[in-house]
Amino acid sequence: AARDAAWAAAWADAWAAAWAAARDDAWAAEIHWQKQHLVKLMEELFNQ
Repeated sequence: AARDAAWAAAWADAWAAAWAAARDDAWAAEIHWQKQHLVKLMEELFNQ
């Protein structure tokens, strides 16, 4: 039972780490997109 509990805890830790990494990737992609969008807006403003 102790081994099962340790395995479950390790699995939960790994799952949480994978979830956090996936969330960070999505967040980084979102920030990158926002930055590109902002750069495009600034260029349009300056080109007027």
